[in-house]
Amino acid sequence: MDGKMALLCCSLFLLAGRSAGQAAEEVAAVVNGEQITRTQLVEALLERVGPGLLEELVREALVRQALAQKKITLDPQVVNDRMEEFKKQFDSEEQFQTWLTQRGVTLVGLRKQVELDLGVEELVRSTIHISDADIRREHERIHKQVRARRLAVLTEAEARELRRRIQGGADFAELAREYSIDEGTRRRGGDLGSVSYESLHPTFAEALFRLKEGELSEPIQTPGGYNLILVESIKPAPPLDKRTEDELRERFIQEQLAEKKEAWLREMLAQAEIERIMFR
Repeated sequence: MDGKMALLCCSLFLLAGRSAGQAAEEVAAVVNGEQITRTQLVEALLERVGPGLLEELVREALVRQALAQKKITLDPQVVNDRMEEFKKQFDSEEQFQTWLTQRGVTLVGLRKQVELDLGVEELVRSTIHISDADIRREHERIHKQVRARRLAVLTEAEARELRRRIQGGADFAELAREYSIDEGTRRRGGDLGSVSYESLHPTFAEALFRLKEGELSEPIQTPGGYNLILVESIKPAPPLDKRTEDELRERFIQEQLAEKKEAWLREMLAQAEIERIMFR
């Protein structure tokens, strides 16, 4: 919701202010003797904000209809909570009111937009399915700890030669001290310490967390070159409790909601029978 609604309300007010029997056109402004009439003002407002605002109203209608069809009623307290969350972005009530004024939005209008957004979330939420396996994998990904060593070189050929030597009995730590280009771990014989998935580059983490204890990786390409990883020990994630499971499930849902809300609206627009009389 933005200043479009305020502008359109203004234009409707101006239209309503004209009586059918007015003999002369009411003047809105005079510029160097040139008059700008009420009708010109209204037409300009409708031309500039009308098409966009009409699309907003079409979307609102689709959401209301879908909610009614599925018999979904929004809890006023949930709406209140979302409003309060939004207001927390501002340092003071005065700053919040200034934001509303600058955008031509009323508190009622903002609440209406929040209700519609929550409505779409409720409609989309019912289409999201998170499996127990997804939850367990995410829990493991977040909380599992792996202690490993890393040896980084510039080329795949170097990495494969060093891997051959390690498989032949060469000490990984000694080779890392001699050949690794990763200055952060080289002096420690490639020791990464105990690491979590989220603390690493995604490509590196994906490869590392697939390895078993004592396993040596194939060469792994990352932006800095090619890597060999040796897993020394694995600390599994703690048991998954109900609270953690619920939190992870809700996080998955929120991530998918952000992606699917606009897709849902586009699908509804494509399926609906919409006749746009104005602004065609």
